[in-house]
Amino acid sequence: MTEQEDLPKIMASIAVTVPALAWKVGWAYLKAKKQRQRNAKYLTKGMVDGGMPPEIAHHLSEEFEAELSLRSLAGIFGSAVSRRPG
Repeated sequence: MTEQEDLPKIMASIAVTVPALAWKVGWAYLKAKKQRQRNAKYLTKGMVDGGMPPEIAHHLSEEFEAELSLRSLAGIFGSAVSRRPG
């Protein structure tokens, strides 16, 4: 088969795979973001209970929460994919 003959098959497999991948990544990102928000609350509370001024504790927990990005999530997926048995 030539490359031209393979093109429709390749495009069909991409058309099927991309939406599923987008859903998986989007869903994982939303779950991770929600978990970060919860953890930021616990982090703030723990720092304030430990004696840190509330303004500083809130600022640090906001930075912790904002650190999550799609790029960092892709790194998590990449390491999970590389650990899968072949």
